[in-house]
Amino acid sequence: AVDTVMNTIYNCISNDVKKPGHPFASYESFIRNISPADRDTIVFAIIEQTYESVHEMQVRCGRCGKSFTETVNMPRHISYNYYRGEVPILQKRKILEFPELNWTMHLKIPTVWDEMKTIDDNNNKKASPHAAEYIFIDKIDYIDETDIGKKKETVNNYVAIYGMIANKPAIIRKRIMKEYEEFAGDYGVTGSYETNCQYCDSPITVNINPLSHFMFLLS
Repeated sequence: AVDTVMNTIYNCISNDVKKPGHPFASYESFIRNISPADRDTIVFAIIEQTYESVHEMQVRCGRCGKSFTETVNMPRHISYNYYRGEVPILQKRKILEFPELNWTMHLKIPTVWDEMKTIDDNNNKKASPHAAEYIFIDKIDYIDETDIGKKKETVNNYVAIYGMIANKPAIIRKRIMKEYEEFAGDYGVTGSYETNCQYCDSPITVNINPLSHFMFLLS
């Protein structure tokens, strides 16, 4: 299903950029050269160009548990924060040192391909769903002490990386997530609005997930 939606998104992109040597020259190249945040921006652009401004939203109240439908003006509730860094977003790297573990960790911005691979691995029971939390780690270099001396090793598989991190103290895991959030920044597209439950009048913040809403519109 995800692959079908991504193909639909790719087919909506102008053929003018699907030339040899361009990052979007083919579908495979497209998913390997775009971040999830940029994918979401394209999705919202497609929604705005294809559908009317007013959309039906399914809302569920967390207090009374009841669901209801309401209409909203979608473009009014979408905001964009563009990436303005000097280094192309997918080339960005950040190095974290963990002297106590003899680790050097390299962070990256994951691609849509990274994201889709975790879905495929989970469907085929090749990985724990929690392993996907670490697809932003490009690799971990570490020192392996053997009988014949020290040897530098590298792990660049997200499942193996998860295995290295999973049993480490919470302070290590929290540092990794905090450092990644600062490294990634808040660029991208967000959608949300405030409303009230039609049954109990409780205030509700509705977050608009671009991919989920796109799939809802296609169904």
